[in-house]
Amino acid sequence: MEDFESNGGMSPESELQNRPDGVNPAEENETEPACDTPPEAPSPASDGSDGQSSSDGWKPYERKKNYAYTWRADRSERRQRRSEATVLVVVLLTVVVLCALLLAWSITVPDDTSAVSEAENSEIAASAPEESDEAPTFTDLPDLNIDIKDYDTVSTLYTELYEKCSGSCVSVICTYNGRYGYTLGSGFVLSEDGYIATNHHVIENADTIVVRFYDGTEYTAALVGSDSVTDLAVLFIDAGGLEPVQIGNSDAVTVGEAVVAIGTPYDLTLAGTMTCGIVSGLARDVECTDDYGAVVKTMTLIQTDASINPGNSGGPLFNIYGQVIGINTLKLMDEYEGIGFCIPITEAVEVFRQLVEYGEVNDYGSAGFVKATPKLHITVMSVSDARLSADYGSSIGPDAPDGVYVVTVTPGTAIYEAGLETYDIITEFNGITLLSKEDLANALSDCSVGQTVSAVIWHRGEYKTLTFKLDSAS
Repeated sequence: MEDFESNGGMSPESELQNRPDGVNPAEENETEPACDTPPEAPSPASDGSDGQSSSDGWKPYERKKNYAYTWRADRSERRQRRSEATVLVVVLLTVVVLCALLLAWSITVPDDTSAVSEAENSEIAASAPEESDEAPTFTDLPDLNIDIKDYDTVSTLYTELYEKCSGSCVSVICTYNGRYGYTLGSGFVLSEDGYIATNHHVIENADTIVVRFYDGTEYTAALVGSDSVTDLAVLFIDAGGLEPVQIGNSDAVTVGEAVVAIGTPYDLTLAGTMTCGIVSGLARDVECTDDYGAVVKTMTLIQTDASINPGNSGGPLFNIYGQVIGINTLKLMDEYEGIGFCIPITEAVEVFRQLVEYGEVNDYGSAGFVKATPKLHITVMSVSDARLSADYGSSIGPDAPDGVYVVTVTPGTAIYEAGLETYDIITEFNGITLLSKEDLANALSDCSVGQTVSAVIWHRGEYKTLTFKLDSAS
């Protein structure tokens, strides 16, 4: 049996690891009370389809690079403790050696100190000033003339940028049945009537969502729409007169351009943190994989060295004119610093429009920054093999056609909703006749996520045609 997912035309060699992550940092690392991703939901009961939950977000791939939404600090702490221990040992050894050298020198060098002659002592005594009982006095102390300057009038490009943009930025706080505390992310105002943009992984599976502005004003947010493939989400708060961000043109961004990120890293005490840097690279292809190392999607992102940490996810990356050019989403972890990645805003805006209008993404063609791997979320075997199987052979009638025998179907998936059931036989997929499970894998590899496809099935002694949109592997 085999669970099918195509490679979407992408190279089988993966360079990466992202996304996680979602356990509560309070449980995983006592020094980090919050993170920017939802905690990992309890694993659903296995349906035998593909050994993993279809609702899982994409995960880091540890073979070469480690892209993640959060990090664990225990490795760094252990390395720091080892480094401190090494320094302490070196210092102690140095002190011991110096003490040994001084002891040896004091033993071998004779005492050449000769006493001062009485005449010399007399001369020294004669030249010494006479003692006086009067204490010295100080008069005419100079005026220090310290002038405190007024820094309220001092302004820089970055302070003006922060004053202009920070009012449109928010913290996003999510809770999960009260079991995991809360998780933390960032966002920004899309419209004056209450639409808020953030990342999907920030609010995924959340029971309650609160949007907090940096002045402390809070609103309970409703989820308008969210999409795991693009990792984007739109919230709505009942507020008017908000100041939306200015949307820039990410297609015009150049390497070396100055940028700033505004968000809420670590926890709420650091809400409104601004970090600055430059655009370090463009069109960086980041491969995201599942727990088994299979590529589930490739995201084409903007690279920046502006600090992006857990909690910054979903927040804006501004250019020097105060325009949003990206959405902070990923960073390269472990020993690496200053390598962050952002979703380009020009294509993200099209996704936001679909989420507001439909609550979901209907057309991934407009989301050119992501290429997702399609998946049927079924487990199959060739009919010829099934006939020889002791488990399934008796369920296949003598008049059943050749094709792909369905062993399991994951509930809630598109093909399940279209009507596919276990023990059905798929004889044709998207116009291609199927004689084996390899034929289905090849046909699926030519398709894309969101594409409408058809399948001809043998269902309880008769042929039926199913039409549905392909799900993502993520």
